[in-house]
Amino acid sequence: MDNSNIRVLLVDDHEIVRRGFKALINVENALEVSAEAASVFEAKSVLDSQQFDLIITDLSLPDGSGTDILHYLSERSQPIKSIVFSIYDREPYISEALNAGANGYLSKRTASDDIINAIHQVMNNNAFLSQDVLVNLSNSVKGKSTVNLDVLTSREREIFMLLAKGKLVKEVAQALRIMPKTAHSHRRNIFEKLNCTSSFELTQLALRAGLINSDDLIDLN
Repeated sequence: MDNSNIRVLLVDDHEIVRRGFKALINVENALEVSAEAASVFEAKSVLDSQQFDLIITDLSLPDGSGTDILHYLSERSQPIKSIVFSIYDREPYISEALNAGANGYLSKRTASDDIINAIHQVMNNNAFLSQDVLVNLSNSVKGKSTVNLDVLTSREREIFMLLAKGKLVKEVAQALRIMPKTAHSHRRNIFEKLNCTSSFELTQLALRAGLINSDDLIDLN
């Protein structure tokens, strides 16, 4: 994707935090923080009055959670990418944000180092989790349960592993030299057999079973 003129809405209730991240983002020629908000209410109001390509939001806001904004985005006809950055870099906050539709999740401890890379990854239709978030996620779910892949065909197991590592369906199709339509059909069957509704849930299953580790996911970033 051409990352020119990417309009960003930055949501955080601390002005000094917004100022710092705005400076980091605006130094990139392709990016512009075109509006700011300090609450869920303000964010929704700005979203109703302006168009954006990306929203970057904290989770902890004075009148609610950043996930409230993510759910609001899902109701809109125009798709907007989203990144959460938060001091809460462990479960269940990570899963709640990703299941609410976040395309990326950054720990505020490292967000200043990761933010530009995260924006470009997300705007190119990739997921992005900062390294400390991935490690915490891996440690929190490892060994908690097993996944029975016997219910999957050999082809579905291949696709399960690729999706669990963060591959997009089109990338799965390219890797296995199958039609995207076929890959979508396999993914739908995998979701049904494993009682999942998103690729992120497949990632959680694979982490719990020890089939992948944080390094597998970090390499995708």
